[in-house]
Amino acid sequence: MKDLNLKNIFSKREHFALLENIINIAAGPIAVFDDDGTLISGKQPSGKRDSFPVKLEEETIGHVSGGPVAKNAAQVISGLIETWSVQRSLADEILKKYKEHDLLYNINDVASLHPKTEDMAGFIINELKRLIEFDYASILIFNETKNTFESLSSYENDCGCSYYKKYIEKINSKIFKNGRGEIINEIFEKENAAYSFMSVPLKTKEKVIGIINVCSFKGIQYNTSDFKILSSITSYIANSIEITRLYNAAYYDLLTGLPNRHLFEEYIKKAIARTDRSGKFMAVCFMDLDGFKSINDIYGHGAGDVVLVSAAKRISTALRKSDMLTRLGGDEFIFLIEDLNTEDDLDRILSKIEYAIGQPINIGAGKTVSVCVSIGICLYPGKCSGNSPAVLINNADKAMYLSKKQKSDRTSSLAVYEKR
Repeated sequence: MKDLNLKNIFSKREHFALLENIINIAAGPIAVFDDDGTLISGKQPSGKRDSFPVKLEEETIGHVSGGPVAKNAAQVISGLIETWSVQRSLADEILKKYKEHDLLYNINDVASLHPKTEDMAGFIINELKRLIEFDYASILIFNETKNTFESLSSYENDCGCSYYKKYIEKINSKIFKNGRGEIINEIFEKENAAYSFMSVPLKTKEKVIGIINVCSFKGIQYNTSDFKILSSITSYIANSIEITRLYNAAYYDLLTGLPNRHLFEEYIKKAIARTDRSGKFMAVCFMDLDGFKSINDIYGHGAGDVVLVSAAKRISTALRKSDMLTRLGGDEFIFLIEDLNTEDDLDRILSKIEYAIGQPINIGAGKTVSVCVSIGICLYPGKCSGNSPAVLINNADKAMYLSKKQKSDRTSSLAVYEKR
């Protein structure tokens, strides 16, 4: 209640005007003081005068000094403050409920776009700042295969909180087992240490799938109201994350995190419509990593996975934000480049990809490997029959095998199914 002292309350013009009226209609001199003795309004009474407390919820926050009317004035002022406090509490509750519903609406809106699970968690943490003040927050998900927690997303203010993370891990393990959240205040006595901490399980169908943590370093003590707010939205957060995870598992490659073929074909359908409207052209490109099998055979599948992840990152960097990359399986990738004006535009992008992939890849233990690519291209609009995603992908695949033949003939690593 530190912010509800007389000085703050009567700093509002309309509140101070009411206080002045009370003093003016009093039949005798009175003065109103803050709890630290600061004169708020009225005249300092001369001589010895009685002093009567101004209270809010049984706590003295000031006093009124003066003659016999001072007692009545103190009671009237206390009554007014009590009314304002109730109004303020109601207003705060309404505002919190509005923010809570707005947060849930925004989460649902973003979830409908099917983002990556990590992006969904990051968005939730960012939205949570509007409801609860914190310096550190994290959303953890439990990996049943590895029997450990994995961080989906976290936020950390400039608070140097590395030393308390093991403490949080212990609390998280306890909460995961019993399925009940906790609020802990005054965690450490160290300077700048975590002062207040809340941890709540994320449940779907009564099963704990993860945990959300928030922590304050600025002397803010979380209370039951904060805990209720966090607890009330965790089921919605858990469901949003679980749905996003299921969608990601169905439509994204587990190793590289790239969209799978089904999502890619849906994207091509929309790209065809955009291309038809724009009058420009697009290219569906089928790419194979040459020499990948020998890396698996010599160094093992672990090294092969490193190569695939590295290749995915390098291709993504070489492509534009508007383009889309997919891993079909094995060492085969397919990507869509749209909004092209000339084939020279396409050549520049493909050259960047070839160069990026051709750089040595570190597979650990001081070892590097190199791969090169064969790329087949199907242009749209073009002479190829049909305009369905399956036809465009199939034609690009055929062109890729042609590029392999050309490469063996020492001609080119690129091949176009049919020229425009």
